[in-house]
Amino acid sequence: PINFLTNPGEKKFLISGLHSGGKSFFLRCLFLMSLTGQMGLNMPGEEITLPSYERIYSYKSKDSHGLGRLETELTDLQGICNQAGEKDAIFIDEFLDSTDSEISSQIGPVVLEKLVSSKATVFVVSHKNTNYSQLAQDGWTIMSPAYEIVEGKVKPTLELKRGPPEAEINRRYIMDKYGEFF
Repeated sequence: PINFLTNPGEKKFLISGLHSGGKSFFLRCLFLMSLTGQMGLNMPGEEITLPSYERIYSYKSKDSHGLGRLETELTDLQGICNQAGEKDAIFIDEFLDSTDSEISSQIGPVVLEKLVSSKATVFVVSHKNTNYSQLAQDGWTIMSPAYEIVEGKVKPTLELKRGPPEAEINRRYIMDKYGEFF
């Protein structure tokens, strides 16, 4: 089950952290629930309250169309930002996964600043490390996958918690899961 509550005024959400923690799954579910709600169809759940959006944008980095993957991603996101308005929602999965960490650390904050200045409601899923404190000050609600420690190993709970991801927990999880590879 998905348990996701927002506070009044929250419209920008960055979800980052634990690999295989359910970030993309959550984003897809929220996107599909928003579409289903727009169509007036019944949804499974104890209590569901969704805003009504005029337009819903969904983006995941994909193959390029004559440009490099990064150039395609930036061009596509720029188009979405230019079109999206106050009554719209933007869902972005695998933010800037088309480039390496060095480049994304330089251009990521600029793109996130453009997204936070948008009047649309924005959900971004990213694996890229960033300055979460600064993003929170800029207006982003930071969320990360929750986990539990079972028999000394990190286990994702497939729930989201408020707050930035814990790099050490992600490292432990990867080492627990793929340690023999290393």
